[in-house]
Amino acid sequence: MSTHKESRTSKRVWVLLKGNYRIQETGFPFFVMTAVNISETGVCIATDQSVKPDYLVELVIILPNSERLSLFGRTVWSQKLRESDLYRTGVEFLVKNSEDFKKLKAFYEERLLHPPKI
Repeated sequence: MSTHKESRTSKRVWVLLKGNYRIQETGFPFFVMTAVNISETGVCIATDQSVKPDYLVELVIILPNSERLSLFGRTVWSQKLRESDLYRTGVEFLVKNSEDFKKLKAFYEERLLHPPKI
């Protein structure tokens, strides 16, 4: 019997969306990332470096139509993938009233209704 409590409040949609991120506190330039799943409340990104929890991050996610969305969030967790030099990091969206967030939410809702055929 598992004692793990599910903390997700919305359904995930699996995606492979290219983009970039930067940690606000450091002022470093943008680094490459891939969004691997999205939900109404956050995104999971794959990166080549660990991003510690509680960092404020700016994300640029590129939709399939090549539209670039600028989003802001806070890192919640990060873990190294086994047998890989990649990390996955969970990011909780902080700004949910921007036009770019509304576009990402519309993309998410469309994928929920009509998932891509594999």
